[in-house]
Amino acid sequence: MSHLQPTRTRQLPSNSQELGIPALSLSDCYTPPAGAKAAAWMPGINQHIADTLLIRQDSYDMGGYLKLHGDPSRVIGHWLGEDDIVEPLWNTGTLTKRLLKVRAWGVRTIAVSDFSTWLEMPLIVQLHNVYRTAVVTLDIARAGFKILPAIKLLCLPEYWSLYNGWVPRECPVALIDLHHVGNTDVNWRLLRETSRLYQRDYPRTYPWIWSFTPQYANWWGDNVGPCLWVPTRSYMMNKVIRARHKLFGQGKKRPRPKTATKGASA
Repeated sequence: MSHLQPTRTRQLPSNSQELGIPALSLSDCYTPPAGAKAAAWMPGINQHIADTLLIRQDSYDMGGYLKLHGDPSRVIGHWLGEDDIVEPLWNTGTLTKRLLKVRAWGVRTIAVSDFSTWLEMPLIVQLHNVYRTAVVTLDIARAGFKILPAIKLLCLPEYWSLYNGWVPRECPVALIDLHHVGNTDVNWRLLRETSRLYQRDYPRTYPWIWSFTPQYANWWGDNVGPCLWVPTRSYMMNKVIRARHKLFGQGKKRPRPKTATKGASA
């Protein structure tokens, strides 16, 4: 016979702080220049495509930008959409090493690196990943970086405050990742419902819509309010591929530069 007593069903807390998720301070939040445009950047894209560039923090993207003598003060570093890179950030040692490298590059602003919260995941896993996102973000802020917060709209409305309550209500700007909205009708339904909650809780926060196409920013502008479309790295990669196909012809190899023959003078 078991000595354990049956437990009562406990209702979830009403906000993220009651769940133990640490809150980000308003003073840690990034404030963009007035009227600034923003876009992802990767090698092959003109550096002047936008005032503020969101660049993946690795040797190819960030390293390529700096090799072109790009100004790091214009950059917001990110690991957006890179689950295999974000997961190790939960290890303090790994996070510290990466932040030291980012600091050496001269970058001082970092976009929130979300641990994934897919709807197919059990709720407890999703909330644990929200907790990890908040903890890692706070550690990045404590290391002296400004933070571009991210607000999750693709979540169940009844859990809205658990997902987003750690983001300051008065933050000047927030990134909203709508890169996967078009995957299912459920995402569109959630977007319509949670966008109203965004209007209620973040009326002074200017949304940066991170997506592959401008259709979601257009929808937001028509149904919610002013916003800025921030093209993703995937969009920029598509532009680079299209430009190369146009320049060299699809399926053709890029011509190699001629090398000096043996014995030729320099």
